[in-house]
Amino acid sequence: MVVRKTLSRVGLMALLIPISGAAQTLTADSRNQTVTAGMQVLVPHIGGRVLATALDASAGKPAGAQLYTHQWPGVYFEAAFEGSRVVLKFADEVNEYRLWVDNLPALAIAQPGQTEITLTGIGSGAHRVRLEKVTESIWMLGAFAGFYVDPQTGDQAAAAQRVEARARQIEFVGDSDMTGYGVRSSTRVCTQDEVRLRSDAQQAYPVLVARHFDADYQINAISGRGLVRNFDGMVPDHTMADMYARILPDETSAVADYAGVGWQPQIIYLGLGSNDFFSPLKPGEAWPDNAALIDGYIAGMEALLATLHVRSPNAAIVIHWPDKGMLTDADYLALEAAAKPRLRQAADRVGIKVLEFYAFADLALDMTACDEHASLADHRKRADAVIARIALQPALWGGKN
Repeated sequence: MVVRKTLSRVGLMALLIPISGAAQTLTADSRNQTVTAGMQVLVPHIGGRVLATALDASAGKPAGAQLYTHQWPGVYFEAAFEGSRVVLKFADEVNEYRLWVDNLPALAIAQPGQTEITLTGIGSGAHRVRLEKVTESIWMLGAFAGFYVDPQTGDQAAAAQRVEARARQIEFVGDSDMTGYGVRSSTRVCTQDEVRLRSDAQQAYPVLVARHFDADYQINAISGRGLVRNFDGMVPDHTMADMYARILPDETSAVADYAGVGWQPQIIYLGLGSNDFFSPLKPGEAWPDNAALIDGYIAGMEALLATLHVRSPNAAIVIHWPDKGMLTDADYLALEAAAKPRLRQAADRVGIKVLEFYAFADLALDMTACDEHASLADHRKRADAVIARIALQPALWGGKN
């Protein structure tokens, strides 16, 4: 397989390397004229929340192209085509991606910038391509500008382009435990930039769970965020209760809420609360003590359950119980004793049919990733635990086999 990268300016060098398998070839120039008006735009199947806007069809570019702007982790794009090459277009200075074509070795695309990447040497015929966002970039916008191929005609070619949504859909809502925070790090000590570059949502336990069940997925998670209180009380007006509904969670974004067209998950898995309680309350925060914070957390979860049910009325809700954090044993017991009955009552009031509570047993995690977060092996253990629980309750999928 040969990869040619065409750059919009000299000196911008995104890294494309095979993750495994045979050597690849990469060449680059500054002309940036790979995508032409005569090429065909592939309409991708998209996993995750993106803001799609039309690209200007002037200046010799094909009509129908879209710019897919994103911030949430775990976003992915899938398409199919007939032919021997495909071109990918980016506008992203910060993220890393992983590119798969059929069963060929994956390619890592690091911080592509304003770039077009041409993939050839894959042979003629029908192909399937998948682009995965790897890194977390919650305060930095990234954008993918689509897949382009040589013109295709005929019913067979049209059929080859369709990538259908999977029958199963699962949504994860949480924090750094779901984003693959620094998971590729060999040390617990990392700078903020190293955390970004070493994170990998596609190897975090939510994605491992979704792949096991062949489900489409959304990872609506932000590192350091709690349901009603963020870690160490930071950015108090931008908790997950504030950010969850947004297409783009950037605090400066004026974009409308995510509409969720075509997104009706059978399971919504909530992993919120650890950041709410993981650091001690500080003077000036909204809660005078842990008892008030516990009450605020429960009220926030009640409101979130109502929101989720409006958006996905047939979804089963699974609440992954938060870690103890800085709570005393007595406060943690009080949280559990008060929250579970109140949340079941809240679920009944809004019409949620299935509400489950999960918790990890002692998985003997090593927590050797950045800032003592879960390692790759830890995420595998977590995934196996969640898979086992869901497998015992096939009805959670609502009859989707």
